[in-house]
Parts: sequence; structure tokens; C-alpha cells
Amino acid sequence: MISKNEIDSQIALGVAETPQHIAQLVKKTDDADALCWALKHNNTKVRLAAIRNPALPVDMLLHACIFETIDTTREALLNVVALREEEVNAVLSVVQYYPQLSPDLE
Repeated sequence: MISKNEIDSQIALGVAETPQHIAQLVKKTDDADALCWALKHNNTKVRLAAIRNPALPVDMLLHACIFETIDTTREALLNVVALREEEVNAVLSVVQYYPQLSPDLE
């Protein structure tokens, strides 16, 4: 598992110079902090890598569905949500029955 600190250090050292290299690191991580950071990255390839990572928590996935503005990443989000439909529905049903447990989407 690659952590957020390892990604930061590889960027700082110049090992991961391009968005493609950063996206490769994001694909290999299971760290929620790294995936959250990648979802906010200014490059589409890095965001797509985070979206397609199966370790991305459902709340971050739904947050990205609401706030993503680029068409290519929105299409990828729709595909990933369709693939993880059972997981998304389980979270939404819990939120429906227990609204106080809804994730803070800020």
C-alpha cells in the first residue's frame, strides 16, 4: 500500500513528475487520505485514477458525483457507481433510515 506521504515524497523527489506517474501511484494506494487528495487534484488523469480505485470510500465517490465538473470524469463516475451499485444503495439506505449518520460532504 502506498500512503499519501509516500506519494508526496515521490513528487517532491521528482520521481513522479507527470500526471501519468502520479495516477499510477494513486491506482496502487488503499489510503483514504491519498484518494481524497487525488480527487481534488487539478489533473483529470489523477482524479480518474482515484475514481476507478476500488478502495475509494463510497462517501467520497458520492461527493465526487456531486462536485465533479469535467464530462470525462463524470462518465467514469457513473460507470463506477453502476459497478458499485449494491454498496452505494446500502449506504443510502442507512442514511435514509438514520439521517444523523449521513456523512459530512464538505
